[in-house]
Amino acid sequence: MFREIRFRHCKDRQDWMRAKVVRNAIPLLWSDFSGRTFGPGDWVWLCPATDAYQPIEQERHLTYEILRFLVEKKIPTRILTKSESVCDDEDTIIRHKDLIQVGFTITTLSDDLGRKWEPNASLIHDRIKALRFFHANGVKTWVSVEPMLDDKPLALVEKSKEDVDYWVFGKDNYVKHDLDYPRIRSEIIQWFQTHRLTNYLIKKELRDA
Repeated sequence: MFREIRFRHCKDRQDWMRAKVVRNAIPLLWSDFSGRTFGPGDWVWLCPATDAYQPIEQERHLTYEILRFLVEKKIPTRILTKSESVCDDEDTIIRHKDLIQVGFTITTLSDDLGRKWEPNASLIHDRIKALRFFHANGVKTWVSVEPMLDDKPLALVEKSKEDVDYWVFGKDNYVKHDLDYPRIRSEIIQWFQTHRLTNYLIKKELRDA
């Protein structure tokens, strides 16, 4: 199951970056999931278009409350974040590892590139450290390499292959990067085929590049 709710459009980038707290999120969840059943393959995703662990979470703890609700209702949940702050909820996540998967967006191994394009996100090596922590504690982990910031995604795969259960690869969607996507795509496919692994997805935009 995938459901995305957009409440309004943003005026500009600064407006988009300004946190808007949904103060009635928990009552909305109660209303939305009341009487709903989840079948095989159904899950909730935090968050495909933003980040559940923005700095304001340190103050509001809204994601923590949402996770508590989801595990109480036994709703499978996948987290995608660029923040090591997901470790603040490690007790809940590890205790309910049968329900929760943790994913990190990691677009490069270069902290310099990461600082430039993701100025408010955790450093790359801190995300990798958090990734390893959850995997070592039995939590299913995944990595989204989208958008690629350089042409070295396989360096990331080699570095983290023992700590990742599933990989997703995609290209840029808004800011264009001058990368040889057909070559990169072929190298990714060849690497996984050579290692006889199928735990990866190449998104349509990269497949068609």
